[in-house]
Amino acid sequence: MGGPAGVSIEATQPTLPDEADDASRLPALRPLGQVELTYIVAESADVLYHLLVVWAATGVKPKAVYDVLQARRAQSGLTEKKSRKR
Repeated sequence: MGGPAGVSIEATQPTLPDEADDASRLPALRPLGQVELTYIVAESADVLYHLLVVWAATGVKPKAVYDVLQARRAQSGLTEKKSRKR
């Protein structure tokens, strides 16, 4: 199954971890200048694009992801982490 504009999931698999790593290097929370904000927007778009390709290729619906995020709001991060299957 292909993603947006015929992009295959195989094409984005090696890229998504790189994009997520780039996004994790975003500046620490502090007053940001326009250049930093532009960078954050661009990195966010990269990560979201690759996630959307994976979702489209695997049939994941955005509502399913939203539902998981909503459920996580009801518990602490540590509790959620402990609940994951290893």
